[in-house]
Amino acid sequence: MGLPKISMSKKLGLSAVALLVAASLLPQQGAVQLGGSQASAASSFQDVTTFKKEIDYLAGLGIIKGFPGGSFKPAATITRLDAVRMILREMEPKETAAPDPGFADVKPGSPGYEEVVKAVELGFIEGKESRDGVKYFDPKGALTRAEMAKILTEAYRLTANKGISFTDVGSANWAHPYISRLATAGITNGYPGGAFKPKEALQRQHFAGFMARLLAPAQFPLPAAQPEKPITYTTIDQLNMRSKAGVGNPIIASIPYGATVVYLGKEGNWYKVEYGNKAGWVNATYLTKEMPDKPAAYAAPSTETPGTYASGVLIVNKKYSLPSSYNPGVSKVAQTAVDAMTAEAKRQGVQLAAFSTFRSFNRQKELYTSYVSRHGAAEANRFSAKPGHSEHQTGLAFDFGGSDQSKWLKESFAATKEGKWLAANAHHYGFILRYPKGKEAITGYMYEPWHFRYLGSDVASQVKKSGKTLEEYLKVSGK
Repeated sequence: MGLPKISMSKKLGLSAVALLVAASLLPQQGAVQLGGSQASAASSFQDVTTFKKEIDYLAGLGIIKGFPGGSFKPAATITRLDAVRMILREMEPKETAAPDPGFADVKPGSPGYEEVVKAVELGFIEGKESRDGVKYFDPKGALTRAEMAKILTEAYRLTANKGISFTDVGSANWAHPYISRLATAGITNGYPGGAFKPKEALQRQHFAGFMARLLAPAQFPLPAAQPEKPITYTTIDQLNMRSKAGVGNPIIASIPYGATVVYLGKEGNWYKVEYGNKAGWVNATYLTKEMPDKPAAYAAPSTETPGTYASGVLIVNKKYSLPSSYNPGVSKVAQTAVDAMTAEAKRQGVQLAAFSTFRSFNRQKELYTSYVSRHGAAEANRFSAKPGHSEHQTGLAFDFGGSDQSKWLKESFAATKEGKWLAANAHHYGFILRYPKGKEAITGYMYEPWHFRYLGSDVASQVKKSGKTLEEYLKVSGK
């Protein structure tokens, strides 16, 4: 026996009924095993295998018409107009004239015009707007999963909202309240792993499944989703957990390097994670899905070379210099560390390039003279060393860049994923950021987020942990 069609007055109460659903609809590969009687359908579509009972149910109510020849095309993308038509067939609103919504691509007399204007009048579609302010509906466009969530929650007045988030739909996403309301009603819990895939085009069979579950939740119960293995990340540096997303919020915990955290949600580049008995927000830049191999200990450079040393560290700055004859080339131990560091970065999806390494006394003299000629001595001295005073002459200094060469030798490099990765990881491989931001009065040089100096992993880690410049750490003068 078929179920009666739902009137508009009953339809407004569907949100309460939907809340009784114990489980949600997941896109599936195999046939869905369902029990109970369904609305009778005149015949099954010949090309339907999955969501068969849901599709037959909707066909029995006259909501699904199918295509000539008896096909439904279940895996085809459902268009925005077809979704509107299915909802209106179920609602059976009164045939009254509705005002023209003014869509540029849906004019009186065009296919689907009456359905579109009625949907606008009922309030479950609004259309789109181009960059130049033109309103349009895009009737043949693919309905995305996010758009589906909006039109179903608006059409059927699903108002209950528990603030449910998915891994790829943060609370700042425009579709979050609609997707959350759909999930609160028990109509969806997304894909395994916690994603919803809001931008993915929706298949016709999946839209039918969502709609059938919305209209008759008791008729289409699905087994509760099997609990997924928690999504975990490993920290690639010590980092702060904050009460909310953003560096301006209070720190509530400190998480050590190599710790495992459980992913809970996201806001842009900030992830909400659980660590121990606390939950808070961390910058995703310092997380990886795979535990990186702990870097080997990289030895300190030799102390049997010319120059001034403090605590076994060669000092080259505005005050301490190297002889013009000192011409060692790139340090082999430093190059080994660079190779290991760039290889690990690449494994984590970060492309590093060491584009400036050793410079001879004479090469530095050419560069410095050129900068003074172009910028004047005062300005040139902020970013260029006088010959004999450049760390590049030691063979231990490297300038790094990323995939975007327009950011090389610019402060903006610090904001790139390569710059962030270096700042978080370089010390494990024996390097320190030599000229930090806000330390020009100490080092004599402007902020250079690309310039790193090799010290060996033990000393570099100690300098990094201290938060000091090399001059401050070794208690030597910088100028």
